[in-house]
Amino acid sequence: RFVDKGDGAFTVGAAGHDIWDNADDFRLVYKRLNGNGSILVKVESLVNTNAWAKAGVMIRENLTAGSMMAYTIVSWSSGVSFGWRQVADGTCGSATQANVAAPQWVKLTRTGNVFTAQYSADGKTWIDIKDTAGKAVSTTILMGSNVYIGLCTTSHNAAATTTAQYSGAATTGGVTGAWQETWIGDDPDRTNGTAGLYVAVEDSAGKVAVTTHSDPAAVNVTTWTEWKVPLSSLTGVNLARIKTLYVGVGDRKNPVPDGAGRIYIDDIRLTKP
Repeated sequence: RFVDKGDGAFTVGAAGHDIWDNADDFRLVYKRLNGNGSILVKVESLVNTNAWAKAGVMIRENLTAGSMMAYTIVSWSSGVSFGWRQVADGTCGSATQANVAAPQWVKLTRTGNVFTAQYSADGKTWIDIKDTAGKAVSTTILMGSNVYIGLCTTSHNAAATTTAQYSGAATTGGVTGAWQETWIGDDPDRTNGTAGLYVAVEDSAGKVAVTTHSDPAAVNVTTWTEWKVPLSSLTGVNLARIKTLYVGVGDRKNPVPDGAGRIYIDDIRLTKP
């Protein structure tokens, strides 16, 4: 799933075995970069599907699974990592700073063919990812000038889906286009699409009122979340004569067959404001 919430904030879901080895499996949210540039984002949170579930920023030559690439990511519990593939379809290398977890800012910079990675707790004071000798790490990758730049997310578990919450995404350099998203790799994309979550009530006269959740990705939320529905949003019915309550997904007026899934609902109550 992918939700662009505006102002550089995104919800991105992904499965995939990893961004590593000779080929990647992950979701990429991207723009185009021509020449030098950088990208940064705050990884607000990441659902635990593996110690090496990844969420962060990436520059990639193309959209094939084995493309040359570099990333700076926050893992679930293995720290922040600077990773790269210097040769198409080749193996990867990395440098990692342990004991760093979300929420955390990450940044990736391209200067010519040289890539560098940093992280920050506040988005102001940046720390280089260093090698075991304490030296800032850089890597040289001979990418073409016109590449892809964006956010990368993988669950590191082909049988499960993680969800990353991002904010403050920003780029520098010759970056163009609107944000787009794509699945890269041959693992199944197990994320659910988004669809509106609604509540409808029907009174004894057969009149129906419907209200839809303000979050278009509400059906994909992975934690218990309260939804308060003001009675003022249910107009045109006799609220003293309600006989049926409906909770549904999609377009109630024009329902169509769609994917499969499960939503847990608990404690439906009528309370005073």
